[in-house]
Amino acid sequence: MPKINSFSAFASYYDLFELKSSSMYSFVLNVLEDYFTRYGVNTVLDMACGTGAQTIPLAKKGYHVTACDSSSEMLQIAQQKAKGIKIKFYQCDMQNSHKGVYDAIIAILNSISYLSREDFLMTLKNKKDNIRDGGLFIFDITNLDAVKAGVFVEGKLIDTAGEYQGLKFVRFTQSTIDIALGLMVTHWESFIQQDFQHMKRFSGTWYRQIYCLDELEQILFDNGFHVIKYLERNGASFNKTQSYSVLVIAEKFNRP
Repeated sequence: MPKINSFSAFASYYDLFELKSSSMYSFVLNVLEDYFTRYGVNTVLDMACGTGAQTIPLAKKGYHVTACDSSSEMLQIAQQKAKGIKIKFYQCDMQNSHKGVYDAIIAILNSISYLSREDFLMTLKNKKDNIRDGGLFIFDITNLDAVKAGVFVEGKLIDTAGEYQGLKFVRFTQSTIDIALGLMVTHWESFIQQDFQHMKRFSGTWYRQIYCLDELEQILFDNGFHVIKYLERNGASFNKTQSYSVLVIAEKFNRP
């Protein structure tokens, strides 16, 4: 699977396109706090922090957060937003090992899907040493079971559109899915216009590796994690063949 980072180029506009996801972010944050309380979590590694959507609220609530991202541009914005808040920021990709042992590691907003199968396995191998026994690994992922059931339709879509403080924005996406390989390829094109100035155009391609939940559960188990719970990421009731974006709550177990 090609490794293309299509986020750095429009990092300064990333939050604009995530305005529609505010209710989802609130739900995910509530879930994180719920499970962090249950499992006595104090230290957290956000291994794909982006512009800080989870990192900053968690730090404000008193968690000791370390945040990583592969994009220097995204990290710079996160650091600007986090001024005055105690957070350790590092630039690195998910599959590389990181010093320290944490109570929980998180990767939200489909970050895991952007890893190839090989890189996902490398991430699990390296990161399990960064989670204490009984610690949590929480991430979300696109559900291939739902794709097979027809929840997601291939083709060209208006993914996001809106206006905020004089900025008009729209993003078009066109996706194809190889069911056998579990590979989703999305070509995207975004336009941004301030008032009546000339439009700015950004484009790129996202390659996402997606999994059926039984396969994902086996991969996690083989690497020292067992799934505690699946949740629909937007807060609706979870359904194995209907929930397109799934929040996975997994616990590290101690192999004999």
